[in-house]
Amino acid sequence: MTRRTLIALIVALLVAGVALPAHTAHAQSEVTVTISEAEITAEALKRAKARSNLVEDIVVDLRPGQVAIDYKGKTNRGDSLAISGVFDVAFANGRLTWKLASATLNGVALNAATLRLAENTIRGPIQDGINRALRSELGARYTLKSVEITDTELIVTAVKR
Repeated sequence: MTRRTLIALIVALLVAGVALPAHTAHAQSEVTVTISEAEITAEALKRAKARSNLVEDIVVDLRPGQVAIDYKGKTNRGDSLAISGVFDVAFANGRLTWKLASATLNGVALNAATLRLAENTIRGPIQDGINRALRSELGARYTLKSVEITDTELIVTAVKR
């Protein structure tokens, strides 16, 4: 092995040794993101209006361990529509789970079968709003470590990948 080859090999090993730990540390950085009730409401309203021109308003109310949503809009026939729902939100195994605890449609409580049918529809805009806010802060690849819901904020700790 020539002296020039040996020097090139040593330099390559040093560069790899320095770059690899820096890259690994960056790839696993922990970040805490705080999203306000107003930010979630704005993003949820934007996402819902992008899906349907019948949406008039969405208001999100954060509560410890819960997310309440009030939706106002129109039916395809032009009738007024008001939906209120309360989700129990839990965090386990790196995922948020949403369970629709109660909901009303124009002031009438929904029965259990209708709750199951309505769950995805009601949850969609709020979940999209939260996911979009997280992606804007964390990028597309992250793993949730903890989630806390207070009266005014959603606080998420995640590891960026």
